This record gives sequence, C-alpha cells and structure tokens, in this order.
Amino acid sequence: MPSRSWQRLAGLAVVVVAISATALRLYHLTTPSLWNDEGGSLQESSAANFWAALTNLAHTLQGDHFQPLYFVLLYLWRTIAGSSVFSLRILSVLLGLAALAAIWAAAAYAFGRLHALVTATLVAVSAFFVLHAQEARPYPLLMLLGALLLLLFFRVRDKRLERAYPPEARALWTCFGIGVFASITVAIMVAGLALGDALVDRHPRRWLRTWLPCAAAALPSIGFYFMSSAAMDPRGAETTHLLGGSLLRNAVFAIYGIVAGTTYGPPLEQLHGPGATQLVLDYWPSLLVLAVATTTALVAVLVAMRRGDLSSDERSVSRVLVIALLTSFGLMFAFAYATRLNWQPRHSFFLALPLFLLLPLAIRGGRHGRSRLWQVLGFVALTLIALANVYSLGHYYWDDAYARDDYRAVAHYVTANEGSNRRSVLLYGYPNLLRYYGDRETIDGNGLRQDQLATTVRSATAGARQVLLISNREWAYWRQPEPIVTAMSTEYRFEGSVKYPYFTLYEFTLR
Repeated sequence: MPSRSWQRLAGLAVVVVAISATALRLYHLTTPSLWNDEGGSLQESSAANFWAALTNLAHTLQGDHFQPLYFVLLYLWRTIAGSSVFSLRILSVLLGLAALAAIWAAAAYAFGRLHALVTATLVAVSAFFVLHAQEARPYPLLMLLGALLLLLFFRVRDKRLERAYPPEARALWTCFGIGVFASITVAIMVAGLALGDALVDRHPRRWLRTWLPCAAAALPSIGFYFMSSAAMDPRGAETTHLLGGSLLRNAVFAIYGIVAGTTYGPPLEQLHGPGATQLVLDYWPSLLVLAVATTTALVAVLVAMRRGDLSSDERSVSRVLVIALLTSFGLMFAFAYATRLNWQPRHSFFLALPLFLLLPLAIRGGRHGRSRLWQVLGFVALTLIALANVYSLGHYYWDDAYARDDYRAVAHYVTANEGSNRRSVLLYGYPNLLRYYGDRETIDGNGLRQDQLATTVRSATAGARQVLLISNREWAYWRQPEPIVTAMSTEYRFEGSVKYPYFTLYEFTLR
C-alpha cells in the first residue's frame, strides 16, 4: 500500500503534468496564421444552417468527407464562440486535453498509476500531440475517441467473462459508431485491436460478442460515406496524393512524426525542393539519436514483456497492443497504397495511442540482472525521446523555418500593394483564408490551365497590366517541369518575387 507521502508526491506530479500540458497547448496558440488545411476546416464548417453543413459534407469531393464529425462540431462551435483564430483553435485545445485525460485513464486502468504518469508525461510534451491540439483540424477529436475506445475495451475485456455484458460494452459499441463517423481510419485502429484480441484471448464466442456489435454500429457511418462519389473512386477524391518518392519513405516519416513531431528534423517545406536528400543527411546526428532512442525503448519494452517483469494481465494487454500497433500500421500502409494518399503522421493518429501506452514498459524491468540493464537503457531512451520532443517544440514555437502556410502575411502584402490596374491570382490553395485576413480582391485561380497559364491568367484578370501570381505549395500545383516564370513569359515580363512560408508571390507586367 503506497504511503501517504508517496500518494501526495504522485498527486503533485499529476498536477504538474496537467498544468504543463495545458500551458504548452495554449502557448503560441494564435501566433501562426491559419494554414492550408485549416482553410479546409473553415470551408467545411461554413454553411447557412446545420442541415446545409451536413449536406455539404455528404456530397463534397474533399477528403474531409471521410471525417465529418469534427466539422459538424466546429460549425456548432462557431455559432457559439465565433470564428476568431483563438475560437477556432481553442476547441482543439480542449479536445486535446480531454484526449490526454482519456489516455491517462486507459494507462492507469491497464498498467497502474505510475505507468499512467509516465505515459501522460510523454503525451504532455509530445510535439505530435501539441501541434495537432493547436490547429483547427479533426485529429484531437480522433485521439480522444481512440483513447476512449481503448479504455472501454480494457474494461470490457476484464468483465466479459460474465454472461451478461457490462454497460461498458454498449459504451464501446456506441463509441466505435461515433468514431467511424469521426474518421473512416478509426476502423483501421479497431481492426488491429480486434485482431490482437482474437490472437491473445483465443475465445471465439467472447470475441464475436465483443466485436460484431461494433460492426453493426458502424453501418450508419458507412452509409453516409457511400453517399459521395468520392467513396466510389477514392483516387478521385480531393486529397493530397503521393507526389513522387516512395510509400515506404512516407511510412517511416509517419513513425518519425509520431515519436518526435514533424518539426524535429529538417523543415518540411525545404524537403520539397532540390537537395532534399542532402538536407536530410545534414541532420543525421539528431536523426540518429532519435532512431537509436526509439529502437532501444521498443526493445526494452519487448524485454520487459518477455522476462516476467509484468503481471499476467499486463502482459496480456501488452500483447494485444503490440499486435494492434503492427496490424494497424500494415492496414494503413495498404490503405495509403490503394488511395495514393500522401501518408502523413497525422493520418496515423491511431498508432500514437498504443505506442505511448507501451513505451513506459521500457522502464519496468529490474527483477533480473539483464532486465535491470534494459530498465536503465529504457529510462535513458525515454528521456531522450522526451527531450527530442521539447527540441521539436522549440522549432515549432520559435523557428520561422518551420512555419506553415502564412496566409495572413500574403493577404497583408496584397492589400498593401493594391492598385487600379493590378490584379492578384491565387493559383493553388484556399481563397477563403485570404478573405478571412481581409484580402477580398484576389481571384481564385484554382483550376486554371497550366499548359496555357499566361493566356488563362490574362483572361481571368481582364487584361490587367500588373499581375501578382500567388503560388501556394508550388510542388503540389505545378506538376509539370516548366516553372511558372517560363510559362508566363509568352505574354508577361517577370518583375521579381516575394517569399513567405509555403508561398512564392510572382510579380508580372503585361508585355
């Protein structure tokens, strides 16, 4: 039985973790501009009424059709809290903190409070969790639902020996039904969890009674998804498709981004330009430290599972989580291959949950000489992973090289340089974000013909003498080898360019 002093110390540690997590998620919240994907959130949650918002989500060709719940909530939230940057993002902060609490509860139930404290500490400083808790996107909601699914599954698993299923079973089925409506990828997570349960429990009747109702609960969401033509042709959906390179590279990148955040290594924007390979090599010391620390931690986890350092219940749950982690990773690989999705760490939010639940096992050795050594190595590895995330957050907060699409700066530039015979055209991106920041004159150039760019720009601008072409994420827009300056040279003279994060603004004068 823990002493009172130990209980007080543990309680104080929980308070410190909660305060630190809250501070990290609130700090810098409104400093960055709304970025590209947040323009999608603004667009999908803008409607005349609730029914219109739901109808738009049902028929959109955007990839957000497959994760609609957040945008419904965001629509309702905006009617109450408004649409300021703070209002849009504070919803994600609240959902992110709720996800942290649910992860702590799942870890405490399965492995004990000390283990839960380590898990909560890692999640509190995790750049992956913090970054997504600071943007108006669905991922904190998905992490919350995923953590609740794990917690409910752990409770059902303990109690399903009884003939009558506990109330937690109905809650599990309901949560899964809601989760699939939140994102179709929640089904990938649950498929991995169900397979792990089947292989570890090995009781077909109990397994069927647990998971068949989950399948039934998902049917309404599946019907909603098939209401769109995007479901009939996933490759035709307006998602970010894989732009060259290897799917295997994206799979490695997904794990890297979950463990330390996408701002740990090279800035992502620079990786789309020439010399990307050399840039990665320039960061080899920090990337090597992260790779060694992660590998060491995972090996220490396996050692703890094999050497009797866990109780039988803990070992059983750990095996389920390991199988779920590996299975869902494989299913996500197959999903990305089938849809040509540009697989990013955020698409694999469900991998973060079992991973962060398992990592504290790295310090659970100690009963035997060799496992004691792995306990020390595991402690060092987890410390390095935590420090890597703090380092990644430093980049995110204070290094402009890691900034995302700066629509605010572009809108201010456009409005400060307006003229009677000057027009601006956004070639790729979200015009609604420029309007959000006060630029109501820029023409939406999404869809202009690239093979006749100069002619179509001249037509769109009604022959304006001065033209500003706003190129956002040029590697995504310009998939031909011919650069924009060359494409415009048939009718326009290039005058210069201005750069902002993820933007190049080209000035042209009509010949």
